[in-house]
Amino acid sequence: MNEPETAPVKRETQFADSNDGAEIPSPDAAPLYARQDDADHPETPAELHVAPVLPAEPGAATEGLLRGIEEGGLLSYALAERFGALEHCDRCGRPIIEVPTLATALATHYGVGDEERLAFEDAIRRSSLEQANESSPNFCSYHGQITSE
Repeated sequence: MNEPETAPVKRETQFADSNDGAEIPSPDAAPLYARQDDADHPETPAELHVAPVLPAEPGAATEGLLRGIEEGGLLSYALAERFGALEHCDRCGRPIIEVPTLATALATHYGVGDEERLAFEDAIRRSSLEQANESSPNFCSYHGQITSE
């Protein structure tokens, strides 16, 4: 028997507001890029659930922020949540650390000035945990990349 031919699947798109006629995928369309594998961003249970006890000294806190959670580091999504600096990607729900918010909260917690706050911010930015960025603060790095292109 002859099988009926099926039409190729069309991706749902909408036209951009520019004159170049480029198409932008709708939120329900198939993604243009392959989704990053979660193995690229491994999250240990400690990163997700247990906020570490902060050291008494701000210098020790900065050092703790620079170490990974596996080496006894301090930075985790739970710590960010504790200080009101945890958001989630508007598209996929992945946790995102609001770096300036967390750095300011830690500076307030320790009663330190701008120099220490900037050290906290630098240490947090060096982390491999998902962070918000200025160009697309409501999206994880994967979905922010798509929205900025």
